[in-house]
Amino acid sequence: MIMQNNKLIAEFMGIVYPKLNNVIVIDNVVIKENELQYDTSWGWLMPVVEKIEEELEEEFRVVILEHECSIHQKTEDQKLQTAFQCVVERFATSKIEATYDAVVEFIKQYNDATSNNTEH
Repeated sequence: MIMQNNKLIAEFMGIVYPKLNNVIVIDNVVIKENELQYDTSWGWLMPVVEKIEEELEEEFRVVILEHECSIHQKTEDQKLQTAFQCVVERFATSKIEATYDAVVEFIKQYNDATSNNTEH
């Protein structure tokens, strides 16, 4: 499951693995699909968090605190004031595990919403 989730994150980050050899090159380093480290390395995971916060059309905020991570979407309340609605919240035994789990769930929801919008 971790390998599938890491591949999901890689695809979200724009990395596409060729179907034949499942190998890509990042910064002159050959990386196999089973060597992705989003689940164990802040150096891999934080660029994903940054993409969620900075590059998506909707405004999202990622909150990481101790052993929990939540992702909030910017909305407007009934008085048209800016508010943030929690769209994903995960708790785990470590900070990186909670963040990883929240990011994976967020990407799944984001992909579902994106594919539903393109179908209509």
